[in-house]
Amino acid sequence: MTSDARGTWVGQRVQRREDHRALTGLSRFVGDIQPVGTVHLAFVRSVVAHARIEKIDLNQALAMPGVVDVFTGADLSQTLDNDAGPKQPLLAQNEVTYVGQPLAVVAASDRYRAEDAAESIFVDLDELPAVVDIDFAFEDAVQAHAGHSNIVLSNEMWPAELDDILSHAPVVVSGEYRTQRQVATPLEGRGIVAVPELGSDGLVVYASTQMPHLLRDALARHLEIPTTEVRVVAPDVGGAFGVKLAVYPEDLVTAILARRLSRPTSWISDRKESFTSDYQSRGARYRATAAFSESGMWLGLGAEILSPAGAYYTVPWSGALVETFIGSMSLPGPYKIGAYGYRCHGVLTNTTPTCSYRATGGPAATWITETLIDRAARKLDMDRSEIRRRNMIKPDEVPFVSPYGVEIDAPSHMECLDLALEAVGYGGWEIERSDARSEGRFVGLGIAAYVAPTTAGVAGKDPSVAIPFDSTTVRIEPSGHVTVLSGVSSQGQGLATTLAQIVADQLGVDVETVNVRAGDTVTSPYGGGTHGSRAAVLGGAATRLAGEAVAMKLRQIASHHLEASPSDIELGDGSAFVRGDPASAVPIAEIAMRAHLQAQSLPAGLEPALEATKRYMSWKPFTMANGCHAAVVEFEGPTGRFKVLRYVVVQEGGVIINPAIVDGQVRGGVAQGVGSVFLEEMIYGDDGAPLIGTLADYLLPTESDVPNHITIVHVENPSDHPGGMRGIGEAGLHASVAALAGATEDAFTDAGLSITELPIRPEHIAAMVRQLDVDLGDGGPDEPN
Repeated sequence: MTSDARGTWVGQRVQRREDHRALTGLSRFVGDIQPVGTVHLAFVRSVVAHARIEKIDLNQALAMPGVVDVFTGADLSQTLDNDAGPKQPLLAQNEVTYVGQPLAVVAASDRYRAEDAAESIFVDLDELPAVVDIDFAFEDAVQAHAGHSNIVLSNEMWPAELDDILSHAPVVVSGEYRTQRQVATPLEGRGIVAVPELGSDGLVVYASTQMPHLLRDALARHLEIPTTEVRVVAPDVGGAFGVKLAVYPEDLVTAILARRLSRPTSWISDRKESFTSDYQSRGARYRATAAFSESGMWLGLGAEILSPAGAYYTVPWSGALVETFIGSMSLPGPYKIGAYGYRCHGVLTNTTPTCSYRATGGPAATWITETLIDRAARKLDMDRSEIRRRNMIKPDEVPFVSPYGVEIDAPSHMECLDLALEAVGYGGWEIERSDARSEGRFVGLGIAAYVAPTTAGVAGKDPSVAIPFDSTTVRIEPSGHVTVLSGVSSQGQGLATTLAQIVADQLGVDVETVNVRAGDTVTSPYGGGTHGSRAAVLGGAATRLAGEAVAMKLRQIASHHLEASPSDIELGDGSAFVRGDPASAVPIAEIAMRAHLQAQSLPAGLEPALEATKRYMSWKPFTMANGCHAAVVEFEGPTGRFKVLRYVVVQEGGVIINPAIVDGQVRGGVAQGVGSVFLEEMIYGDDGAPLIGTLADYLLPTESDVPNHITIVHVENPSDHPGGMRGIGEAGLHASVAALAGATEDAFTDAGLSITELPIRPEHIAAMVRQLDVDLGDGGPDEPN
């Protein structure tokens, strides 16, 4: 394999190195790790949302064949160290507060016996009123937890002049918007295997986690043993999307029981269990008002965000925190909106706790902002693209400090808008729409310009689990092959390929000679995990710096043997040579051999070996990516079916390491946007019982739902981080919700219909088509009798 004429690997569509193992069944997931003598766990979970625990009868379970032991909250009294609200017990103590909360756990010789025993346990619960609706929870008249206020988060910034602007502006548009609860549903569910090291306090934990070091620290703290005694290994992880960031009760219970029973202990969730045991996301209510001048200039924006924490404030971040924090930061988008204010609240409810889910807060915020600007354009009888251009941040206005207070430094907002509109065919849109309508077809076009905060950095002096740095070790082995030990680990994003590309460039070697290892707290340097579009920015920057340090030492050694200045040594094609004299080339493998096995031949004062560990910390609170999505969607009346006819993504992600991998992440984000807008909905009854429990009811997008082709355009303005990356992991979902929901509202504006709640399920689409037929009076396509 060779690089292109530029001599660089970064920017090339290198085939993912992870794919062969995955496609041939050689991947190793947590469920594949079953040491001899493993005890399997099955949890007894609450079937009601809120109740007092009267009695748990374990006698029948304890007598069943293969059962090792059964434990309740009386045996495991620890709680999670959450930041707000009541402490979350590992096993419920006196009160249950959501359906799916663990009450007891069975340890047995195999999973089937554990589950059979769990089903035999009798639980007597005295049911209490359930708090489900977030508006009702905010009233705080009935508590989701006895003796605790439902309000666990309050944060606001509201300038004094904003109320006057919103009251007296020539054009005011407003709306209330709601998103429904979603379940992340990664391909691999959660799982953990804990193996005690007999004769010591040591514990090796295999976990499907996004944050191995954070999980290690939490386990050591709750087990009350040194962190050096806990090793966490994240093997192959089959997707995560944020749901595997959290520290769960099941993680700690499994680890505690492994030490208590002195046997390997395993818990692997199944899909049905995950619908209540996996933390959920979204489910927020936004109220927003925007003011514009008669010429379409944005004068002010005020928003109120109410988000559910669920039954507990999760560790490390509650969904209520992330939704309101990222949502309020993202609402201004790429626009100069004048005065800006927000009021944010998070509330406890008797439903599954919430956590992060890809781009949390950003999709709803972008949907609301783009909807408000579309509605203002209609009020002003102004073209939708023109009102955006009038208010958008111009190239000569960056760096621009948003009303939220974050710096936006990319100059490409207008460029992304123009490229997206051109690619989607905006110039001929009105004709296309009119022609479709004359044929009895209902089509709409959505536009979604966005700014996405990525890469949480230094935000203050207080400690934070949003670790603002990451680390990488680069080592050239005596053979000349390269080992990279990364602090960030993958859940399928292709990091083993992209980090190898970075190192190959720095060392001048073939990418195939670079082997990336990650996800092991013993071998990998301390890292903050893979989330928030930080892996390529912080992990990639640390990898680049470590590669540069090793390259510098390579040059020093080569210059000594070639009798040249280190500044005259170049690295390329697996060799070091004097600039302008290719014949002088010395293979890097030979230099590596000398650095290890002939250390006496090294320049005086130079340490043996070729290895460096570097850490990179971002002193920016956030790095900003941006772009624009555009979608054309058709809707069918009788069936309520939707079809995405065209989809365009123009994305500013800074330097793109591997366009093929980035394109895959974009397509995945768009697919999740389709699910968020049209299909996915976790519904609870008034009593807090989930009405969705299987994939037969929880509708995920299928191949026929997502666009057959997505036009993807990359705009690259480097950030000031080493390597120039901005973060792109969440951008596909950040704007796709707004583009698709905007297309839906555009299709039905003639009937005065507004989209205020997601998802827009097929039955809703069918009803809107019927309404549009009635309002236009043309009958539309015939419906079946």
